Formats: sequence, C-alpha cells, structure tokens
Amino acid sequence: MAKKKAIKPHKSLTYDVKPKKARRIKFKLEDCGDRPGPDIEGRLEFYNHCVDIHLNGYGTNDMADGYGSPIALDYCDGKVQVLVWSDINSQEPDKINMENALETNRETTEDDIDDAWSRFIGNHIQPSRLFAIATDLIEQTDEDANHFKKCPMCLRTLRNYQGFKE
Repeated sequence: MAKKKAIKPHKSLTYDVKPKKARRIKFKLEDCGDRPGPDIEGRLEFYNHCVDIHLNGYGTNDMADGYGSPIALDYCDGKVQVLVWSDINSQEPDKINMENALETNRETTEDDIDDAWSRFIGNHIQPSRLFAIATDLIEQTDEDANHFKKCPMCLRTLRNYQGFKE
C-alpha cells in the first residue's frame, strides 16, 4: 500500500503556537432528528487567530485519520472567514467571508427606527413628565419613584432637568 504524500496546510492556517499548546474543549453532538443517528464527539482547538473544529470520523485530505479539522474559524488580514473542507477528496476549503455579517452592515429602515424609538419610550417616563416632576409642576407618584430606582437614565434626566428650577 502506497503512503499518501503529506500536503502542507492552507497558508491561512499557520499557527502561532504549537498545536500541543492549543486550548482544547471536547463536546458531543446529539442528533435532534425524528430518527436520530449516533452521537458525534468532537473538540474545539483554540489558537491565537483560529478555532479548529474537529469531528470524530470527519477529516481533511491532507491529514491522517483522526487529526484533520474539517471546519475552521480563521482571522487573517483583518478578515474573519469560515473555512470548510466539505469534501475529503478536495485540498481546497470552501471559504465563507463573514464581512457581510458585520453588525455595522445592518440596513435600517424608517420602520425599524420608529419601532426602536417606540420600545425605548415605552420603557421610560416621557421627557415632558420628567420635566414637570423636576420643576415641581406635578407631584412625583410612587410609580415614578419606583421607576427612578430601576432606571438610571430617567433619574439622570430628572436630575439634569432639576437645574431648570428657579
């Protein structure tokens, strides 16, 4: 039987620490389907810029059985990528660039802003009521006092408004 030629790992998977020094966490995946298959054990290996996901029975083309990591979360050149070797006979991974998943890329609509503002106001005392309480135009109720105990933002606003008192 001919020995397989060892292939160098993908250039983005060079490690800053020796693999033996990686932090490892073992886990077990349980099938959640109607006809569950056997559990799959695996481990996560954490490196300075990469997290490898090992699954028992799964591997990569260039590694001996039991050593390949078919999934990696990689941070290189300012980019986060998920690398997946979905075909053990292929040396090149499928690459998923996570740039479009950045929260700063979230598109907001006018409806999103209106909904957020409504939720925000719904959880706080209205500014006109805060000003009236601060300037003694109306009495503070027990409900208001309880709200101030739980909401530092409204209390800070009340204290700022109290500067308007004559």
